[in-house]
Amino acid sequence: MGGNYIVLGVDKTILNLEPIFFLRNFSRDLNNINAIKFRYIGKDYLLAARPRLNEFLEKLSRNFILIAYSDMPLYITKAKLKMLNLNKYFRYVLGSECLIKNKKSVTKVSEFLNINQKEMTMVDHSSANCINNFLKLKPFMIGKNANYEFEEHNDNLFGVLNILIKNLNEVLVR
Repeated sequence: MGGNYIVLGVDKTILNLEPIFFLRNFSRDLNNINAIKFRYIGKDYLLAARPRLNEFLEKLSRNFILIAYSDMPLYITKAKLKMLNLNKYFRYVLGSECLIKNKKSVTKVSEFLNINQKEMTMVDHSSANCINNFLKLKPFMIGKNANYEFEEHNDNLFGVLNILIKNLNEVLVR
């Protein structure tokens, strides 16, 4: 794995934003969801953080420098993180200006921030354009698999955290 920098995918990785009508079409249970409801251009939306996200970011930020990365424009990404009070965890926030052919790229992040690519690990729900130093999380969908984050899995937040901390400890021992 990489070094000091963790590049976290935003959309469908740590957050999800969906129109409420879309969620109702899939009969998702919207009653017990910790989400922010807001209206935008005549439609109601829900913005939700992945369960246990604050706990995950708190622990991760003690050992790593966090970078939020989205394929949405930067101003939208920053607004979503701020609405959920998550912006405090991220040293850098990147949006669609750091895409290569509409896909996320650790190489582009490395060039944009002038950080050696070997020092970064990307954590995302999709491995597109991520050849090295990549950990995959199960996609986060509002109202689906709510208990998944409270179970032991390698592709949930604390499974990834355990892998990152284990790798960090191995590097420190060397």
